[in-house]
Amino acid sequence: MHSERIIISLFFVGVSRNAGLEVDSGERRVISSVSLEAEDVDTPPNQVFYFINAAPRFGNLQLKTESGWTELSAGRNFTQDDVEMNRLWYKHAADSAAAFKGHDSFRFTLSDLDNESPAQSFFVSVRTVQKGDIVLLSTAVHLREGQRVVLTTDILLASDAAARPEELVFTVTVPPRHGLVHAVRRPGVPLGSFTQLDVAAHRVCYTHDNGHDAESDAFSFVVTNGVSSRSGSLHFTVEHGDRIPPTLRHNAGLRLQDGATETIGGERLQLTDPDTAAANLSYVVTQPPRYGKLLLRGVPLTPPLRFTQTDVDGLNLAYRQDPGSPAEVDGFHFLPSDGHNRGLELCWSRVDLSATCYRTCETSGTLQIQIQRSGRSVDPAYVAIQVEEGSAKPGRDFTHSSAGLIQFDPECEVRQQLVSRRLDSLQETLLHHQPVGGELGERREDLLTDVQQQPDQRSLPEGHDLAVEVRREEAILDRSVRRFERLDVVGRPLAVLLQAAGGAAEPPRWRLRLRAG
Repeated sequence: MHSERIIISLFFVGVSRNAGLEVDSGERRVISSVSLEAEDVDTPPNQVFYFINAAPRFGNLQLKTESGWTELSAGRNFTQDDVEMNRLWYKHAADSAAAFKGHDSFRFTLSDLDNESPAQSFFVSVRTVQKGDIVLLSTAVHLREGQRVVLTTDILLASDAAARPEELVFTVTVPPRHGLVHAVRRPGVPLGSFTQLDVAAHRVCYTHDNGHDAESDAFSFVVTNGVSSRSGSLHFTVEHGDRIPPTLRHNAGLRLQDGATETIGGERLQLTDPDTAAANLSYVVTQPPRYGKLLLRGVPLTPPLRFTQTDVDGLNLAYRQDPGSPAEVDGFHFLPSDGHNRGLELCWSRVDLSATCYRTCETSGTLQIQIQRSGRSVDPAYVAIQVEEGSAKPGRDFTHSSAGLIQFDPECEVRQQLVSRRLDSLQETLLHHQPVGGELGERREDLLTDVQQQPDQRSLPEGHDLAVEVRREEAILDRSVRRFERLDVVGRPLAVLLQAAGGAAEPPRWRLRLRAG
């Protein structure tokens, strides 16, 4: 007879460590494997379950999940893996009921879904801290109008025996009238409550509303630690100053007849400033009118060239244009001021042509036009350039430099522009416009005439050339030239420019012009 022995090994799930936890009143602490550990040799930690039979009475069990924190109540569960990964926490409720005796607990049953342990309790010992009375210190703050001040512990400090700043809660009972208490990261949003820890971390501030009436402000609060409370207030002293420059609200200009006088009223010229009276708002004239005069109460404005907004509002300021002036546009430059702040003063350079006439012959090939800058030259300036054709056609009769923009580098005062001529004496206009960092001068236009150097040499005295000098729009030929015929490409006469008697006929010309864009 043959016999066999069968050995069956049984493994049961059980708690190998249940050391409990110690917390202070109101404290939140993790329950790790140092305090609670289950043993099951044939089951991984994430399949060893703690099923809660009774939740804590004076606190909360909290489990961190992928979606956030979850409060565990009776019937819920957590795993040994949650404990080992520090996802299980206990939070004591500081406002515990009168039945609280200094400890708390929760009951659980351990299971691997095949075996189950007897019910056990996990105990939490709570050290009760006597918070005592709150000591409150506040220091008045001195700030400027419109300034923001971050509250610190030097300004506002509440403390008690527990020394837990996160549990000292300030509740604003009367908000400030001339400013706002708000979180540093949420400007403009009133803050109803904050903690002493927020103050210590520089997360709370006060911002003045930039008002000009009140010289002080304050807000009232109640601070509590859950056991005792105390009322207080924080005061602010506001220093008023004029930091806002005046604003030019109206600058409509005038339209008037030649030689007329027109009153400048507030609807045409107006400065505004929230913290300055109209009598203290002044216009400092930096460049007077060129073709007229400013009149103050009927008398020409004399140095110092200044008038006030009250002068304008009272219709005491006028402009009188000089009769017979050739200008169609006039104006004056000014700086607005409130006695403390001035508007922005712009310093420009002046860009114009260096000459109003040129002498040239077409055989010279290239004509070099000089553009100069005067005045402030420490900054760069630009002026656009463009050719306006007359009787000459681009490509056929002349070519223009490919550069469409002339740049003056800092301290550069002279630049050149090239125009290449072809064939014969035709006219062209060169336009400068759209200045940047400068303004156009008076020499905005130059007139150029090219003379074809293929006349009938038999009618010319020896030793004389055919250079043509052009001034403005009048052609003045050398008086020694008695007869000059312009020829086309095959040598046929096209026009008689100067008769033997000395009369002048106007040749076709080029024109260079500076024009503001």
